[in-house]
Amino acid sequence: MCGITGILKLNRDNNKTISNYLNLMKHRGPDASGIFADEHGGIGVNRLWVRGAETVNLPQRITINGKISYAVINGQIYGDAVGLEEIFSIASDFRPSSCMYAFASYAPEERTITLKRDFFGIKPLYYKVGNSFTFSSEIPPLICENSTINQKKAFETIALGTSLDNDTIYNNIKSVPRNGLIEAHQHKGSICLSEKFFPLESPKKYTFEEVKKFVREKIRKSIISCLDSNKTIGLAISGGLDSNILAFELNDMGVENIETISLKIEDSADGITDLKNLGLPKKGAWKKWKHHHQTFNSHDFPKYLETISSKAILPHRMSSFPMYYKLAELAKENNISVLLSGEGADEIFLGYNSYKRWIKRINQNLSIHKNLKDFILPNDLSDTLKQISDKDFLSSLDDSIEKFLLKIQNKNILSSLISLEAYFSLEPLLIRTDHCLMQNSIEGRFPFLDTELYSAIIDNPELTLFDGETSKPLLREIYSDFFNSYNIPKIAFRAPLSSWIGNQLNQWAINSLKENQELLSKFGFTYNGITLIINQIKNKNPSVYTLAFSLISFAYILQNKPLAIL
Repeated sequence: MCGITGILKLNRDNNKTISNYLNLMKHRGPDASGIFADEHGGIGVNRLWVRGAETVNLPQRITINGKISYAVINGQIYGDAVGLEEIFSIASDFRPSSCMYAFASYAPEERTITLKRDFFGIKPLYYKVGNSFTFSSEIPPLICENSTINQKKAFETIALGTSLDNDTIYNNIKSVPRNGLIEAHQHKGSICLSEKFFPLESPKKYTFEEVKKFVREKIRKSIISCLDSNKTIGLAISGGLDSNILAFELNDMGVENIETISLKIEDSADGITDLKNLGLPKKGAWKKWKHHHQTFNSHDFPKYLETISSKAILPHRMSSFPMYYKLAELAKENNISVLLSGEGADEIFLGYNSYKRWIKRINQNLSIHKNLKDFILPNDLSDTLKQISDKDFLSSLDDSIEKFLLKIQNKNILSSLISLEAYFSLEPLLIRTDHCLMQNSIEGRFPFLDTELYSAIIDNPELTLFDGETSKPLLREIYSDFFNSYNIPKIAFRAPLSSWIGNQLNQWAINSLKENQELLSKFGFTYNGITLIINQIKNKNPSVYTLAFSLISFAYILQNKPLAIL
C-alpha cells in the first residue's frame, strides 16, 4: 500500500509542495518515497512494501501511445502482475476482476493528471480544484487555511453516514468516483476536468448449483491471491460467518503462517478469545496459527473516537470506527503488515439485519426507487432530522437522495438494494478500514470483493435465497456441508450503543453534546434540536444514539480543524 499525491500548478516549488504532502502521509508508506515534478506539476508516493521487488523506481516512468507519463499506485492487481506491469495495465484501462487501487499518472508534455479508482472504491482518493488541481490519498494534505465546510454536505453526512455524489463536507474537495476516472488538464492557466466510468462485464445467468460452485471457487481463488506477501499476514476474526469462512478455507488450503486477531467487545457477542471456538477440524493448519485478542471496553470508546475523528477528519455514523482503529493497533503490535478481512460479504450477500427489516415493509404499489428511499431515510430518522434542522437542509437532503437514486437502474428489488449498498454502505466502510489500517501502516485485503463474484450475485438475485428471514442465506447454504454455517449468528462489528450510551457512557454523551452545542449550531444543527437529542439521551431513548454519536464525532473534527462555514 502507499500514499499518493500530486499537483497541477505553474510553480517552480511543486517538488517542495508534494514533499510536504507526503510528509503528512508518511504512515501510509514508511519504506520509501519518490517524486517527479516540473514547473507545471508533478506526483509523489510513499511506499509500504509488502510484495514485489523491495527497491523500485518511484514514480514509475511509462510510455502509452508514444507519450511519457510518471505513474503511482496505491494498491494492486492480484495475480502475477507486479510493479511496472501492474501500473501499465491500469494505465491502459485493463479491468481485472480482483484488484484494489487508487492510481495516478502525470503526463508532463500534456500537462495532464489522470486519477482512477477500483470498482468497489477500496482505496480512497480525493482531489481539490481551485487555482490549481491537487489530489491525495487522504484529505489532510488538501486542507489549507482557506478551506471551508459546506453546511448542507455536513448535514447530509451526519444524517446518512456519507456525503452523496462523491462530495465531502469540504468545499472544493471531492472523492474520485469508485470505478471511475478523473482527468485534469492544465490549459492557459486554468484547469479543465473530464470524468469517465467503467461498466461491469455483461451479465451471465447461472443455475443454483452453478452459482454455488462458482461462488466458493471464486472465494478460494481470491483468498489465494490475497496471500501474496513478503511480510506477516493476519486474519481478523469476529466469530461471525464471514471470518469463519475465511478461516475454514485457509485451514482447508493448509496455510500455516497466519496470525489471527480479534477484539472482544464489552456487552457484545463480537470477538473470540480462543480459535477452538471457531469449530474447525480437530487437526489442521490452524493449530499453528497464533491468536491475539484484546477486550474493547466502553471506557475505551471516547478516547478512540476522538483519535480517529481527528485523523480521518470526516464525520461518520459507523460506531465501529473507534474499535477498528484499536483492531489495527493490535495488528501492528503483533507485526502484522497485511490483514485479511471479510468486508463486503454483508453488502453482496445481504447480511445486515436492516435488510431483513426493510424487505418486510416493502410496498409493492410503490416504485423500486420509492422503496429504496425508505431504506435510506426511514420515517423515524426523517422525523428526528426535522427536529434538529431547518426545512432548507431537509429539502437539500431530499434532492441529494433523489439524484443518488438515479444511479440505481436495476429492475429487481434485491439487485437494486445490492447496487445501492455498494455506494451507500460498502464504500464508507472501506474508507473507514483504510484510514484505520493505514494509520498503522497495514495493508487490508478483502477476498469477498471481486467484480465477477459481485456481478454473479447482482445479475442472479433470485439465487441469493434472501427472503428477509436469514442473513446471507446463499453463503450459509454453500458452507453448510463443511461446518454449522446456519448456527452461526449474525454478529455486527459495531459498538453496542444501546448499552453503552444507555448506561456507562450516558453522561459522556450528554456532556459531549452540551459542550459542543454552540459549535454544532453554527453548522446547521439547531440549538433547540440538540437540546432535544440531549433530553432523549437522558431519557435513554436508543433511537437517537446513532445520530448523537455522529454529532459527537463531527464535534471532535471541528475542535481539531477549526474551519470557516460556507
